[in-house]
Amino acid sequence: MRKLFCFLSMFPIFVVACATQPSLKDYQAKSLDEEKIVNLVLEFQEAYSSQNMEKILATYAPEAMIKTSIKKKDWSGVMLPKEKHAAILSKQMHFYRRAEIKLEIDPPKEIFIKGNEASMIAPYELYATNPYKAYVETGILNFEFRKADPGWLISKRTWEILDCNHPDFKDWKKKEQ
Repeated sequence: MRKLFCFLSMFPIFVVACATQPSLKDYQAKSLDEEKIVNLVLEFQEAYSSQNMEKILATYAPEAMIKTSIKKKDWSGVMLPKEKHAAILSKQMHFYRRAEIKLEIDPPKEIFIKGNEASMIAPYELYATNPYKAYVETGILNFEFRKADPGWLISKRTWEILDCNHPDFKDWKKKEQ
């Protein structure tokens, strides 16, 4: 009986440990530059989740190159300069205006900083809910940063989708293999 009680008393700790996923906010920066980079990515995450185009674009350097889906059912994307990305992003936001979007960027294993350049790779989850369906996408975000006069900005962003419960993604994945 005592063993059973000990086991059951540990069960809530196990459940809480499994249910809590680390957040980018939990990342322990090793320098002031890392802290500023994490804050920039958190600004990007919040702007993306609130679908605030102005704030999203404010996180990018003027010469930024951004991987962008340019058509429906485009899971591979193309690299575009900030201005072209902005035009497509505007159309996408209009299309998804009734959807709830939540981007969760997990803590990176490490942030690499060398002078005025830095990079970070982090897993992400994207939750999209519209009145009819809910989709979950998981993948990897690759960020490159440049330190300029106002501070750190994103100079390049790419992504790789690892999984998505959207039916079109499964079809696309089969064709890619």
